[in-house]
Formats: sequence, C-alpha cells, structure tokens
Amino acid sequence: GGGGGCMGGRKAGRAMTCVINPSVGREHEVIITPAAKPKKVMVIGGGPGGLEAARVAALRGHQVTLYEKESRTGGQLNLASVPPMKQEITKWIKYLNIQVAKSGVEVNLDTEVTIEFIRESKPDAVIVAVGSRPYVPDFPGIDNPKVVTAHDILSGKAVIPMANTIGKPGVPRINVAILGGGFVGCETADFLATTGDNPIVGHVSVSIVTSKTEVGLDMIPEIRTLLMQRLREKGVNFTSSSVIKEILEDGVRFERNGKLEEIHGLDMIVLARGVKSIDGFSEAIRGDVAEVYLIGDAKEPREALEAISEGNKAGREV
Repeated sequence: GGGGGCMGGRKAGRAMTCVINPSVGREHEVIITPAAKPKKVMVIGGGPGGLEAARVAALRGHQVTLYEKESRTGGQLNLASVPPMKQEITKWIKYLNIQVAKSGVEVNLDTEVTIEFIRESKPDAVIVAVGSRPYVPDFPGIDNPKVVTAHDILSGKAVIPMANTIGKPGVPRINVAILGGGFVGCETADFLATTGDNPIVGHVSVSIVTSKTEVGLDMIPEIRTLLMQRLREKGVNFTSSSVIKEILEDGVRFERNGKLEEIHGLDMIVLARGVKSIDGFSEAIRGDVAEVYLIGDAKEPREALEAISEGNKAGREV
C-alpha cells in the first residue's frame, strides 16, 4: 500500500527493509532453523501473512496445513494488484503460492474454519491470519443500494452501473463519490475514473470526499506524486476537510468548515474507510491449543509489510 519497507521505511524514519523479504538488513537475525520437534501446525487464512507463516514453518520441518475460505489465496494482494500500475503485485502472489507448494504445505481452498473443526483437528499450534473486512460506518442511509466498498469494486463484486445508459446517444456519464482519501480511496479513483474519450466505457466522474486536509498522505511521496498526477489528468475532484453526516438517495451530506454541504446526482457511493479485524478465534481456542499466534490484520489492521514480517516471525517461533 504505502510503499513497503524500502522507500516506506526511509519515510517512516526506520531501518530500510523489504516488504517481500523481511530478512533484508537483518540477515543474521532472521534465520530459518530446523525445528527441534516437528509439530502439527494449522494456518487459518491464505493472505500474505498466512502464506509466509506457512512457508517458513514448513521449511523448518513442521507438518503445515493452510485453510483459506475464498477460492484462491493472496488475500488483499488480489485487490491491490487491480488498480493501474499495480499489476506486478500478481507476481508476488505467484511467488508466495509457489514457495508454499515447494515447502510441502497442504493448502485447502473454499474452506471456512470453525472452532469445532480446530478442536477436532487437534493441532499443536494455530496461526490465525484471517485478516480484516472493510469498515462500514453507521451513517444514516448507509443501507442505500448505491453504497459499495472499495473492496467490492476491486474484487469485481460491484461494477459501475452502465446498463441504464446502453443504446442512448452520446457518451454515458456516471457520477461516483469515494468516501475516504487514503491510498485505497485514491487507487480506487484511479481505477474507476475515465475521461469519456472512449464512448463505450463512458465518462466516469469521480469525487473523493475526505475528512483530512489532503488526500493520499499515507503514501510515500514518489508514489503519491505519480498517482495524484493521474487523478488530476482524469478530472478527479477532491473535497477535503469534510465530515460525512448522511447518505442521501442520490448523494451525500457532509460538514465542511462548519457548514453543511451536499453532493447530488451520484450513481454510486464507494466506502474506502479502512478495515477492521475479523479474528474470532485466537481467544476462543487458547484453552484447546498449546500455541496460538495472531498475525497481520487479524491482530490489528496495518499493511502487508507487517503481515509478512509477523508471518515470518510466527513461522520461525512455532
């Protein structure tokens, strides 16, 4: 998201590392050593953190089984690879999947783990890497069918409502507001906004509404500069210092500089307000399983850097 451990580490004032390889700069500390006693290890969640934990634990000689509730592994990396200029992230997913397969991990897709299932399986250790879900605030009108999440857009679950414009003369115009101006909101705007030069795709006009004074401040400067340039070229509007008060039938009401304002004529409202942890396992199974590790967004919503780092650590410690 924000730029990983190399350039992102420099911006944060910490030692530079690598989001994909957490041993960079710490090669003498991050050593994968054979386990004294092979254990039965269950990894719940096949996002980057879970995949890295499974890979490292299996390399140490443990019997590792990974469970993923979706039909493919990769977690939010699958969404992160969708916006413009981000396609290379698919190589990272491929790398993790290949390494997990090479290390002998048994991967079960389309499998949602329950506490009963964990008790029946009797693992020696469980690594909980179930990730997060989009945060949906309780604004009045939030159940409006025009409201979707950025995750819905990037996964293809929700699509721009073009159907009502098909067959009509001229370039179809669709109006979208994205609520949230962090890197997810900005990259979703980059994905959706079109100038209308292609009349089949139509003109997708995007407004970003954020409570912050600027958008995209959670990105590293090099990435933000290029992304903001693209957003301006695509005519994306920025409405900053705006606190959402209500979702209207065709728009949003917000407070800006002490005054209530409204945007109308919206065909879609996209929530990009961050995520919240899903973890419902770690505390419930501590009495049944000798070792329980909680990693990544399941522990606390952050970025892939932390998920990979914590996954690697859990795999080394288990």
